[in-house]
Amino acid sequence: MNPVWQQMTLSLAPAVLPALAVLIGIFTNRYQLESLRNEMKTGDDSLRDAMKTGLDSLRSEMRAGFEAQREMWRTELRRFEEILDARLRHLEAR
Repeated sequence: MNPVWQQMTLSLAPAVLPALAVLIGIFTNRYQLESLRNEMKTGDDSLRDAMKTGLDSLRSEMRAGFEAQREMWRTELRRFEEILDARLRHLEAR
């Protein structure tokens, strides 16, 4: 090998080798980020479906609970009304 090329190689090697290592790291990280992004996109649909199913079941359970609560209030108000009517009839009878 020519002494000039040998000297140039020895002088450039400390600068080029770390730069190559950094570039390899950048490309590796980019590939990993791209694969993660693609995985998140495909997983996003299944997560959305699971959340929609969970929210739908929660809505139906809440609706049923509200209906039960509403029926209980109707029953209690009807009973309260009957008590008030009985007391009013008792007062009117006096």
